[in-house]
Amino acid sequence: MIGVEVTLKGRLLSKAGQEDGNVFVWLDLFGWRLADGTRAPSSLRVTAIKDFVNLEWQGATALKPGDEVLIRVVEPIQADEPERKPREDADAEAAQERLTYEWLKRKYEAR
Repeated sequence: MIGVEVTLKGRLLSKAGQEDGNVFVWLDLFGWRLADGTRAPSSLRVTAIKDFVNLEWQGATALKPGDEVLIRVVEPIQADEPERKPREDADAEAAQERLTYEWLKRKYEAR
C-alpha cells in the first residue's frame, strides 16, 4: 500500500494510507489577519474517505511561520489506525450513487 508520512518540526504526526483508496493532505495557510492584528490559525489535516466514512489521521492546528512540514510518500506503509466518523450525508450519497447506477444500466444495456 502506498501512503504518506507526515512530520511537523521533526516529529512524526501520522502515517496514513488505505488499500485501494486515496489519502489527502490539506495544508490551510491563512495570510489575513484578525481585527486585533493576529493571524488566523493555519492547519494541516490528513484525511480520506472510504465507504461513506470520513477517515482522519493526526494533523496539526495553529501552524506558524518557521514550522517545517515534511510529507513523504512511502511504499509499502504500515498506516496508523485512523479515526472514523460516519458522514452526515451518507444516505443522500448512497441514493445518488444508486440513481447513477440505474441511469448507466439503462444507458448501456439498451444497446
